[in-house]
Amino acid sequence: MKKLPLQLRRQITYRASLLFTLGWNLLSRANPDPEDKLLHYNSILTGVEHNHGALILGAQPLDTLLGERLDQGEKIIELCEKKKKPLALVISLLTPDEMRGTNSSNIIPVTTQFWKGKGITHKLLPMSDFGVDLDLDELKKAIDEAHQIRLQNKSVYVHCKAGSSRSFVFSMCYLIQHKSLAPNQALKEIYRRRHQIYPTQAQLEFIEAYRARFRSDKPQFDLSALNFNPLRNNIMLFLKNPILHGVLGAGLAYGASLFFGWVALSALSFAAIGGVAALALSWTIQDIRY
Repeated sequence: MKKLPLQLRRQITYRASLLFTLGWNLLSRANPDPEDKLLHYNSILTGVEHNHGALILGAQPLDTLLGERLDQGEKIIELCEKKKKPLALVISLLTPDEMRGTNSSNIIPVTTQFWKGKGITHKLLPMSDFGVDLDLDELKKAIDEAHQIRLQNKSVYVHCKAGSSRSFVFSMCYLIQHKSLAPNQALKEIYRRRHQIYPTQAQLEFIEAYRARFRSDKPQFDLSALNFNPLRNNIMLFLKNPILHGVLGAGLAYGASLFFGWVALSALSFAAIGGVAALALSWTIQDIRY
C-alpha cells in the first residue's frame, strides 16, 4: 500500500490534533466546577505581586477556524491591555509547517506578520510535537529574554499547538530559572493553573537536563513524589461532564426502547440526543470565540 506524501500526512496530523484540542477544551465548558474548565490559554504567572508582566501559557492562537473568524490574537492583546500589562513578546514552540497552518481557509493561525504589525516581538523556537529537539542554550536565551520583558511590566505569551507539552517545557524551565522553584514545585504550580498538560517522558528528562545545567542548586526532578497522572486526571474531567451524562442517559433510554419496544420512549430518546447535540453546538459557536 502506497504511503501518503509526508507533507500531506503532517497536514492531516496537525489538523486532527488541533481540532481535538479545541473540541476537548470546549466540551469541558459544561463542567460545573470552574476549576474543571479547560481554556485556550492560562496565566501561569500574573505578575501582580511584583508589578511584573504576565507569563501566559496556551495553545496556538487562531485567526480563522472552519470559516469562522476567531481573532484570538486580538483577544490575547485585549486581555493583557485590560490588566495593564501589555503583550510584548510571543514565543512559538512549533515547527515551521505548524506555524503556517494547513495552507487552507479551514485553519489559519495568527501569523508573525500580525504580531509585528501590532508592535509585538514574535520568536519562533522550532520544536517538533512531543519532541525535545531544542538546544538548551537557545532555550535559556529565550527564557532570559522573556524574563526581561516581564520585568518591564509587559506580558509574554508562550504557546505550542495545544498548549500541553512544548510550551509546558518552556514554562517549567522559566519557573526553575527565574522563580527559583524546584522542578516538582514548578510542575505543581503550572498544573494548578492549567490542567491540560501532557509532557512526554523525554520532555521531563529534558527539563531535568536544563535544571542540571543551569540551576544545579535546585533538587532533581522526582516524579515518584508527585501524584501526577495527566491522563487519569483528564479522564476524570471527562466523566464529570454533563454533556456526557446526557448522551449516556439518552443512549440508555434508546437501548431500553429497543429492548421493550416502546415507541414513545424511543422518540423521547431521539429528542434528548438531539437536544444534547444542539446544546453542544450552541456552546461551540458561543465559546470558541473566547
